[in-house]
Amino acid sequence: MDDYGYGDFNYRTVVSGFVNDLSRLQPGAVHFGLEQQIEYIYGFFVGEDGAITCLEQKFVGSVSTGTFVMRTDGRGGMNIAPETTRSYRGEVRRTIEDKYRKWSDPVMLRLPESARREGDLPYLLELDGDHFVWDQGDLCHLEGDIKTLGVQFYAASAEEPLFFTSIPYWVTGTVLGRPTSGLVYFDRVHLRPGREWKETKMFTDIQLSWNIFGNVYSDGSIEYGKIVVGKDGFNAAMVVDDHRLTAGSSDVQGRYVLNEGGFIRHAQYDVGGHTYEFRGEDENNMAEFSASRWNGYHAQFGVTRRLGDDRELVSGVTWLESFDHRIRDAGLALTSLD
Repeated sequence: MDDYGYGDFNYRTVVSGFVNDLSRLQPGAVHFGLEQQIEYIYGFFVGEDGAITCLEQKFVGSVSTGTFVMRTDGRGGMNIAPETTRSYRGEVRRTIEDKYRKWSDPVMLRLPESARREGDLPYLLELDGDHFVWDQGDLCHLEGDIKTLGVQFYAASAEEPLFFTSIPYWVTGTVLGRPTSGLVYFDRVHLRPGREWKETKMFTDIQLSWNIFGNVYSDGSIEYGKIVVGKDGFNAAMVVDDHRLTAGSSDVQGRYVLNEGGFIRHAQYDVGGHTYEFRGEDENNMAEFSASRWNGYHAQFGVTRRLGDDRELVSGVTWLESFDHRIRDAGLALTSLD
């Protein structure tokens, strides 16, 4: 790649936190010349029985791709649950007001009963200021509020710039009929019109790993962060805690220990004078979800902590996605980090 192209900064990033204000997060707003192309909603939820369930959904405009439902079920790893095929897919009705959003009234569920698929779930997603509601019948009912800052970064590329934002909600309720609590993340992806994330060079070539972590501590504080490691300047790290940006940097160094299947067992990231550490186990692999993607994509969950942080951890879950062949090609796959 030409490191000295006119007007091109090779995906180099600027990073920050931000205070939630739905009036500024309009679907039709243009930021850095980019339009919103995708919205993601996802989270991990720990049940009273210790099982962990992951929900992940994608919106393109008013169209949902459905909710992936994954659960640790004793089969090894976090596997796709059958409720995935019952979750709603297709167009929903959007209500867009100044500080209010609602996705509801699915089109396909308005068809005659004879034309509908048996067991399809209802759908409601509602954002009212800082408050959050996500209801899909017996799949989930979750309610909560924003407890800390959102995070954002802009990647300056002449070919395919990116503006990315994420807001964390602390929620309680039920998932698959079981009482639970956890963090839900709402991400917005701004790209040039007509671009799909998995078609970008960022997905097919540039990204090495993307870490999304949330920790709840015994003092009631919530720590939330995203750590992105890639080639050509595509590096961004933002960690917020108690309404403060505690770590933010466009210069992130990552190193990894991989298992034989290419999943990460141990990773460390240098972020602005801090070191964050990820730990995962083989039973944390999201192998079935990973197999539905391409380009050597791997997804898993685990725990990420800042080295030296001795606060008592009540709950901590990380979504880590990576591309093992790129990590190896970059010389960042090590035998040990201890």
